[in-house]
Amino acid sequence: MGKYWYAARNRFMVTTVYRTDFVFGVAVVLFRVIISTFLWRAIFEGSQTLSVQGYSYRDLIVYLLLTNTTSLIFTFDLCFKIGQLVKTGRLTTYLYRPINILYEGLFETLGASFISIPVLLAVVIYFHVNQGTSLILLFIKLAYIVLCYVLWILVLSLISLLGFRMIQMWPLKPIMRGLYMLLAGLLFPLEFFPNNIGRVIKYNPFGLVGSTLSEVIMGRLDGLLIAKINIGMIVGITVLFALYNTLLKRAFRYYEGMGA
Repeated sequence: MGKYWYAARNRFMVTTVYRTDFVFGVAVVLFRVIISTFLWRAIFEGSQTLSVQGYSYRDLIVYLLLTNTTSLIFTFDLCFKIGQLVKTGRLTTYLYRPINILYEGLFETLGASFISIPVLLAVVIYFHVNQGTSLILLFIKLAYIVLCYVLWILVLSLISLLGFRMIQMWPLKPIMRGLYMLLAGLLFPLEFFPNNIGRVIKYNPFGLVGSTLSEVIMGRLDGLLIAKINIGMIVGITVLFALYNTLLKRAFRYYEGMGA
């Protein structure tokens, strides 16, 4: 386990050395929130309504801040890890070294988010104190965040397996970002979709780490529903973990068969 903590530490040091990237990432998030704020202000003033789908203007701004802030944690860097290893030939070393690519990716992502995660936890505690909810509900919310993180790592790791088949992975970046902005609800809550479509897609992996996570923090979901979602994520994580290991073994056999 110690070797994975070294991976997290090294990734954190890289993040601090190249902190300009982090600063620009925060600036992009703030710019996106400011644009959305002006857009929704015009919508509320033009329609002369006090709420949309149960969201007041103030609630919507808080939602946008939360959803876009969490996007600093749930990034797509891990999607391109295996593709880069295959391209450079460094993947061969993983065939002989006792290093699990999944665990290493998890801790590297943890190290890259070492600044953002404490901020998120502070926000969760702040809302908990202001809402006056029980410690049990706080524990359920924290468990939800941990499960979201693990689920996200597994989803990205599965996508990264395309690196065994694709020469270039970079065309996936705009596609993934576009899907994330739409399905995670970075521009508006997923419940704003018509005909209750949002109530279904809010439980996709993007929605769970975006729109639904913000609703959990804001206290818009009750503890029983959050607990049910947690159980569903545990089942999903188990299935994805088994699927990832199966596909990774096949991919390694394919890689070795190509003469690696």
